[in-house]
Amino acid sequence: MELPFTNLEVAFILLAFIIFSLFSLASIYSTPDEPNEGSYPY
Repeated sequence: MELPFTNLEVAFILLAFIIFSLFSLASIYSTPDEPNEGSYPY
């Protein structure tokens, strides 16, 4: 059975998926800086 992608394309897709996953996890688990007093109206 012929693969739909070459090895280079598979490597690029996996690399992009890993980088996207790392950025997603970093944005979920990173704690934002403490806001200064009066910086938010609520």
